[in-house]
Amino acid sequence: MGVLSTLLMNDTLAIIGTPLMLYFAQKFDISPKPLLLAFAFAVTTGSVASPIGNPQNLLIALSGGVEDPFVTFLVYLAVPTAVSLGLAYAVLAVLYRDQFRPGSIVHRREVILDAWLAALSRLSLILLRGPDRRQDRLRYPRS
Repeated sequence: MGVLSTLLMNDTLAIIGTPLMLYFAQKFDISPKPLLLAFAFAVTTGSVASPIGNPQNLLIALSGGVEDPFVTFLVYLAVPTAVSLGLAYAVLAVLYRDQFRPGSIVHRREVILDAWLAALSRLSLILLRGPDRRQDRLRYPRS
């Protein structure tokens, strides 16, 4: 999630991700508290590394006269962001050591309960992805 919040506004991820974290906590019998804290830390900290990660960075990039904001933010903030994400993980691992269980989570295919909603979701993902450009690359190779 920390990496995603460099690409999307952290508010967007918080709105989309919170129900997902609660769902995963219930599905895999994990306490929601450390999961939500990890999610909040990752989204907030990860958003620092790009000009579109959070509204404050966007204001700095637009009105601060930052030349080539994506590169500038990445050069100066990638390492501190990565260190902060690692520290957040370490703190949560210590505070919630009883919640960090060895082993893996078993994933199972979910039964679709609402076929209409599933079709609508698939359509929205296709529309968001845009047209498939692979055929164009085959037809018009770069010189």
